[in-house]
Amino acid sequence: MTGLLLAAGGGAIGAVARYGIGLWCARYTSVPQAATLLVNLLGSALLGVLLGWTAGHPHPMLYAWLGTGMMGGFTTYSTLMVQLVNLRGKRLTLTWYAAATFLGGPALFALGMLAGALF
Repeated sequence: MTGLLLAAGGGAIGAVARYGIGLWCARYTSVPQAATLLVNLLGSALLGVLLGWTAGHPHPMLYAWLGTGMMGGFTTYSTLMVQLVNLRGKRLTLTWYAAATFLGGPALFALGMLAGALF
């Protein structure tokens, strides 16, 4: 039950953070996909840091709060899919966005794991 509450609380914090980044991106950029790309790349890096940091000493409750909860509420796979479908016919933008997401996400996750292992 504790893990469930931690995941729910973390999810609420992550969702509010994602909403705030969406507002910020809408104000400072004209690129509709900027917020989704930013939260997914940042979320990949932060999840990598968490997993790298806890690799030697896993803590299920910490992962429930920060990993499943906060990063789960922060990142958004479903919005990414909608945006990719909506970019049909805009090949250059679609290619750039997909490449940045699917290459940048794993790269930042790996860097995050390396950074997290230093702590």
